[in-house]
Amino acid sequence: MEPATDRRTFLARASQVVAGSVAGGVLLVADAAAQRGPMIGAYEISGDTKGKCATCAFWGGKRRVSADRKTVFVHSLGWCNNPASPNFQKTTTPETGPMDAWRKWEALS
Repeated sequence: MEPATDRRTFLARASQVVAGSVAGGVLLVADAAAQRGPMIGAYEISGDTKGKCATCAFWGGKRRVSADRKTVFVHSLGWCNNPASPNFQKTTTPETGPMDAWRKWEALS
């Protein structure tokens, strides 16, 4: 015959299960981030690309450039800040273009 479980024991065991699940999830997320490395983004584009938002000085998306300045890693959509562009004050993708109003991002120089 199994012993009866009271409310206190049930709550203690349930909290252990929840804590274990959360800790396991955190470890899985940390492991996945470690495997991706520091420079992986949602989108990659060559630093030599001209006319595209991801490499434009006026584009306001979350991005970073590789150490050798040959690749741009993009993590979001962006906002066009170029008054000469038809996309001025609009949200654009990193691949939007080609644009005549494009100016090379200083981080790629």
